[in-house]
This record gives sequence, C-alpha cells and structure tokens, in this order.
Amino acid sequence: MANKKWMSLLSLLVMLSILICSCNGSGDGNGSGNEETTSNTQDTSGIDSCDHRYEGSWKCTLCKQELGTSVGLEYSTASSFGFNFAVVTGIGTCTDTDLIIPYKHDNLIVREIDDCAFRECNTITSVLLPNTVKDVGIGAFSECTSLASVTFADYSQLDTVNVEAFQGCKSLEHVDFGADTSLRVIGMRSFENCTSLTSITIPKNVKFIKSDSFLGCKNLFEVYNLSSLEIVKGAETPGHISYYALDLYTSANAESKLWKSADEYLFYKDNNAWSLISYMGSKTELTLPASCQGNSYRIYENAFKKSNNLTSVTIPDGVETIGKSAFAYCPNLTNVTISSDVTSIGESAFEDCSELLSVTVSPGLKEIGASAFKKCTNLTSIEIPNSVTSIGHDAFYDCESLAGITIPNGITTIASYTFFDCSSLTSVILPNSVTNIEEAAFHFLENITAVFYGGTEDEWENIEIGEDNYYLTRAARYYYAPDGVPDEEGNYWHYNAIGVPTPW
Repeated sequence: MANKKWMSLLSLLVMLSILICSCNGSGDGNGSGNEETTSNTQDTSGIDSCDHRYEGSWKCTLCKQELGTSVGLEYSTASSFGFNFAVVTGIGTCTDTDLIIPYKHDNLIVREIDDCAFRECNTITSVLLPNTVKDVGIGAFSECTSLASVTFADYSQLDTVNVEAFQGCKSLEHVDFGADTSLRVIGMRSFENCTSLTSITIPKNVKFIKSDSFLGCKNLFEVYNLSSLEIVKGAETPGHISYYALDLYTSANAESKLWKSADEYLFYKDNNAWSLISYMGSKTELTLPASCQGNSYRIYENAFKKSNNLTSVTIPDGVETIGKSAFAYCPNLTNVTISSDVTSIGESAFEDCSELLSVTVSPGLKEIGASAFKKCTNLTSIEIPNSVTSIGHDAFYDCESLAGITIPNGITTIASYTFFDCSSLTSVILPNSVTNIEEAAFHFLENITAVFYGGTEDEWENIEIGEDNYYLTRAARYYYAPDGVPDEEGNYWHYNAIGVPTPW
C-alpha cells in the first residue's frame, strides 16, 4: 500500500515538472542563452513584431522562450581602464539570417560592434543585440539591404549608435532600442536612406541626434519622442528625423495612425479619413486598391514622388483626389489611367514625368492643379473631360510634344503659363465660356496655326487677353458654325463625321 502511495506521488511530480517545463521553456533561466550556443535554428517568429522582451539573457521575460545565439561570428579583444571585453568584428562563418549576438564570448562581455562589422551582409534579415553592447560602430550594419528588424535588449547599456551604423538599410522597418536604454547619441547619417522605416521611438535619455541621422527616410511618418529634445514636424533638425513626419507623439502608448495592406500600400488615417501615403512594394505596374478597409481614400502629397521604377499606374474608383506632387519626378512613368471618382489632380501631381506618353482621364474630374503636368515633355495628348472647371497656372508648361488640346466648356480662365512652350501644339479648341486668357498662357507656340473658337467674333473680342499671347492671336481663327457657313464673311469651323474640328 505504501509503495502505491509513493508511485502515485512520483507520477504527480513528473506531471508537474512537465507542466512547468512547457510553460517556462527549456533551460534554467539563469542565462544559459547568454553565451554562444548552438546555431539559431529554433522558431524566432514574433521577434520582428516585438512580442518578446529580453534583458540580460536571450530568454524572453514574458513567454520564457529561450533563444540560441549565433555562432561562428568573429571577435577581437579590447581593453578599457583595465577591463577586458569582446568586440564583434564580422560575420565569420555564421550563416544565420536572424542574427542573435551573445552577451558573452570566451567569458568576456560583448561590449562593442566593430566598425563595418556587418557592412553589406545582405543575408541578414534581423538582429538582436544584448544589453551589454555600449557602442555600435561606424557603418556596422550599413548597406545590409535585407535587414528588416533591429532590437536591443531592455535595460541596454547602449550609449552611441555611430556614424552610418545602419545607413542604406532600405528594408529596415522596425527599430526597438529597448526599455530603459542608456542611449544618448544617434550619430550622423546613422539611419540615412532607411526608406522602409515608418515609425521610430526616441528614448528618454537621448541628448543628441546628429546631422542627417534620418536623411532620406521618406516614409518616416511617425516619431515617438520620449526625450527632452525639441522636435518639430517638417523640420530639418535634429537630423531630419521629423522632416516627413505626419504625427509627433510624446507618449509611447499613443496609437499609431498607420496601416499597411498585404500588398504593401501604406495608409494613414486622420479624422476618420484615409490617405494612401506610400507604396512599399517593388511592382512597376500598379493598379491601386479600390478601397482602404472598405473606405474611399485620397492619394496623399508626395506618395509616389521619385518612384524611379514605376512605369504605369491605374487609379480606380474609390480614389477621391490626387495630392500635390503625388507622382512627380517619376522618370519612367509612361501611362496613367484615372477613374471617374477622382475629382481633383493636385498641384505638380505629375510634374517632370518626362517619359509620360498618355493620360486617360474619365468624366468626373473637376480640377487640374497648377503645374500638374509641367515638363511632361513626351506627353502627346490628353483629353480633358467637360466636367473640368478649373485648370491651374503652368499646368502643361513645357509639354513640348503636345500636338493638340481641347479646353472643356465651362472653363472661364486660362491661367498664366498654362501652355507655355508647348512647341508642338498646332491647334487649340477654345470654348465660348472663356472670358480671360492670362499672361503668357500660350507663349512660345511657334507651330500653332489654328484656333477653333466655340463662339462668335463678337464674343472673341470680349475676351480679356494678357501679354505674351502673340502666338495665339496671330494664328488663323475660326468661329463655330455647326450648321453650315453663315452668310457673314469670316472663317468658320465645325466637327466632321469623326469629331475632328474642320474649317468650312
């Protein structure tokens, strides 16, 4: 009977030990993950989403998952004030894509990441750094183009992220300096051109953000400033960190307004209105989403500006407006299709898209902003729908390949420089709604030969025409007569059977 009791008690203890191990993970919790262990082959999913928290060892303080650190890294030994420590000097024979730096090597604390230690290691996708690291060296991870996540353990002794430490890490989306870090200095150009970075938290102890630290981080839209530094939206100092910022927060708990779709479109919600602010993917031919979480949206200013690889874009129903400079300076963009839901094309929206050949615009558009198609030097034609009531100044400035244009009925003013230096323009159709042609609206049109006016000669005489429109006024002018040649002498025109303006 006593043996049966002991057997029952032993079984109960075994079951309890199994439960404890399954809850706490492997290891004794005393830092067995601190030094180099076997290669990092276990599941590290969740690291990038920052679900795990680490302090002295690579055992998560929340779920107790223990990580094996990366082996095969190269080290050197350094000394400071009689204290010897290890410095990580390179990737060595390590093949890990998720790099986990140990806090000890050969019983020496890992204190520094050496200059250029992992420069251009393009296989690395994430890195975890222990809280013993005080210094990330010059160019330590620069040009690691696949690096997407950098996490420092909590209570980090980190003091300085050095010059160009993460420069050119174009895939870097997540940077976590850890809770209660000692970080004081973010060095010059340390995160320059990290174009996938959308949000950053500046820890409370940071005293210096050096010049150009975040230069070229065009998608850095949210800054959580827990430091005492003065950071202002749109400012170049300190370090361009807030140059592109849409929101600045002083609480780490402030809710983000950003949302990224599965197909890599980044949206921003403000006052219950959604805006498409960037595309983070790599496709060159785009059909934009029809909605954002079931809602219509606008294309925000600069959203696709300088997208060098973009060749064509279709803007579907569900998009309300195209913002300022939204597609400006896209040197390889050739074709644009705009749906009828779009009511406004903003200022400089397609400015200097030098390879743009064709633009298809559906009825529904009301406004074409100033400089909207300025310097689209290969644009040969655009049909402006009759729904348009406003065309801004310089809208088609220097569209030197544009051969013909029809101004829609309802336009009252042709703004200054609208068709300036459209040197291939041979004819223009003007409606009788036009009452004002501003300065140089049609200047330097050496090849224009015909103006097809939609009204009478008396109506033409009442148009206020500004200076430097000589090329327009010297061209042969025809007055609209749809039903045949009037009895009065003069030049008249009509639309022929295929809709081409034709003199009688």
